[in-house]
Amino acid sequence: MAYTLLLIRHGVTLHNLEYRYTGWGDPDLTELGQRQAELMARFVASHYQVERLYTSPLRRAWQTALPLSQALGLPVEARPNLKEMFFGDVEGLTASEFQARFPEVYAAARDLSNLEFAWPNGEHRGAFFERVKRAVDSLLAPPEGTLAVVTHGGVISGYLAQTIGSGPLAWLQYSVSNCSVSELRVENGRAELVRLDDTSFLSELQEAIAAAYASPNGGADDVVPRKVVRVAKQ
Repeated sequence: MAYTLLLIRHGVTLHNLEYRYTGWGDPDLTELGQRQAELMARFVASHYQVERLYTSPLRRAWQTALPLSQALGLPVEARPNLKEMFFGDVEGLTASEFQARFPEVYAAARDLSNLEFAWPNGEHRGAFFERVKRAVDSLLAPPEGTLAVVTHGGVISGYLAQTIGSGPLAWLQYSVSNCSVSELRVENGRAELVRLDDTSFLSELQEAIAAAYASPNGGADDVVPRKVVRVAKQ
């Protein structure tokens, strides 16, 4: 069986710009995020023949998937296990708020190689990676073809690490931008990375994106700041 798998991160939210831990929290896209989604939809519709479209049920992903659904003329199906990591009591906090309220947990969370770490009243890090792998793999079922999955940064990083990397700890190597497209070709259970974190179609928004992330609130990933080792884009 052969598949083309497109992994698409949602557009930007205010929580991203405020450095807030946003796992199962449910902010809307900003106006900029909505425009990113429109441009992404145009790019994907013009470059791929997508047969199936899936999304995380969280609003920022669903709102990113809707323009793509319209551009492709396809229904979009929400899958609960495509949600981001659940940060429990840390949901919605900034890093400084997290450190002030849970100093010991904060110190433990900064060890990004610790798969035994669990967020207070939230998700176990190792269990998250297992969930992500099962969730995306379950989509690779007949019929063959191209499928698009709109989800979150941690989901994409975690899945790529386990599929083309050396295991969950390799998630540190796969950072993806808001509304980026990453592409895998999967044939007979073997995966090849074709493109990672492609945002070339967002070039007209480059100044607006830079301004948003250079604002006093800064910018943030869904999960945690990470060391990034880039794979060359194609």
